[in-house]
This record gives sequence, structure tokens and C-alpha cells, in this order.
Amino acid sequence: MEATTTLRERKKEATRQALHEATLRLALERGLDAVTVDAVADEAGVSRRTFSNYFANKEDALLHGDRVRVTRLLERLRARPSPSRHGRR
Repeated sequence: MEATTTLRERKKEATRQALHEATLRLALERGLDAVTVDAVADEAGVSRRTFSNYFANKEDALLHGDRVRVTRLLERLRARPSPSRHGRR
């Protein structure tokens, strides 16, 4: 995941994060089955349409944090130098 640099990119990431956190909070309070996309949008202070611009469904929003963590972990692993093979093939 590239570092966000522009104001627009930072705002988009903040909205995405707010939707994720609202989904997580409501799911913990009510259970995921009782959470609606409209409730998540209201909780995050955005429209239903804005929610849909960021996520396909509430499950997608709920798992956003995990996807971010896994992506960052993979980037760090890929950035590591290759281990020495000690002359073996």
C-alpha cells in the first residue's frame, strides 16, 4: 500500500477508516446480522452512497482493517533482502 500524500487521498483513507471503525463498533454492540449499511453510514456521518463508494457490503467494511494489516506485512516481507543461500542451489 503506497503512503497517502495528497489531501484528497488522506481524506479518502480517513473516510474508509471511519466506515470500518463504525462497522466494527456496531457489529460488536449488536451483532453483524443486526447491522445495516444505513446504520454504518449514519454512525460514520456519511451517506449510504458514500459507503457504497468505498465498500461493497458491511462484511467488506468489517474486514478492511485486516486487509490493511496483511498488505503492510506483505510489503515489509517483500522489502527484506533475500536470505543468503550459502553457496547452495
